[in-house]
Amino acid sequence: VLAHTHTNTGTVNAPDDEGTPASDTDSHLVTATDVGPAVNIVKTASDTIAEGAGVSITYSYAVTNTSTATVADPLSIVSIIDTDGVPTYTGGDADSDSLLDSSETWTYTLTVALTLDAPVGTVDLPPVLAHTHTNTVTVNATDDEGNPASDTDSHTVTATDVAPAVNIVKTAAETIAEGAGVSITYS
Repeated sequence: VLAHTHTNTGTVNAPDDEGTPASDTDSHLVTATDVGPAVNIVKTASDTIAEGAGVSITYSYAVTNTSTATVADPLSIVSIIDTDGVPTYTGGDADSDSLLDSSETWTYTLTVALTLDAPVGTVDLPPVLAHTHTNTVTVNATDDEGNPASDTDSHTVTATDVAPAVNIVKTAAETIAEGAGVSITYS
């Protein structure tokens, strides 16, 4: 922890009503202590997706500077890494200084294709694919003194069963000759 001090001295000189000088001096020492950096990341996405191969899901991320030093301690984002890829910055640097200020929330997104299978209802027909997918994002940052800060967040997506659907249309001639052994053709 870095400590910085500043001493301020005040002096007053004043004569009394008879011209006799009077004075006084007082000093005060102020110590500033470096407050460590803090960063927070929140990851959101849909909690469920349809089962199947290559179903797209988009993760959204919100990154904030949560240091108690507030305005005096902006952060440089070193990296944001998700176990499914690298999120893309989408906005939030209001003053365009490439520093995450306490008043800003930076946003990122990542779209990935997942292959999930919904749970099968019987024990003797085990699913071939995973039912859920959990991934984690980590943000790494430093303050203006180079002190590191990091945070992680995870999100789990669950496959929902897509009920099978089938449709059949059967047609045949509407009238046929009466009698035994008459053929009918269905299509």
